[in-house]
Amino acid sequence: LELVNVILFIIELVLRLIAEDSDFFLSDRRYWNGLDVLIVVVSLLEMFSEVGSTLTGNARLLRLLRITRVARVIRMLKIVAFLSSLRTLVQSILSTLRALF
Repeated sequence: LELVNVILFIIELVLRLIAEDSDFFLSDRRYWNGLDVLIVVVSLLEMFSEVGSTLTGNARLLRLLRITRVARVIRMLKIVAFLSSLRTLVQSILSTLRALF
C-alpha cells in the first residue's frame, strides 16, 4: 500500500510539473507544491532505506521521517478543504437548477 501511494504521488507530481512548467515554483501555490515535492522525496528516501534495521541509531533521520508523515496529513487536509469547496459549489449549482425547473 505504501508503494502504491508513493507511485501515485510521483505520477501526480510529474504530471503537475509538466502541466505547470515554470509556474510550478512561481505561482501562489508554490508553498503547497514545495510541500508535495518534500513529501515525495522523503517518501522515496523512506521507501529505499530500511528504517527498521539500518537507521534505528539515527534519531534525527527517524524524527524527519515522522515529521513528513505529519506533512502527508496536512496535504490530505488541503484536499479535504478543496472537496468541501467543491461540494459547496455543486450544491449551489444544483439549487440554481432546481429553481430554474
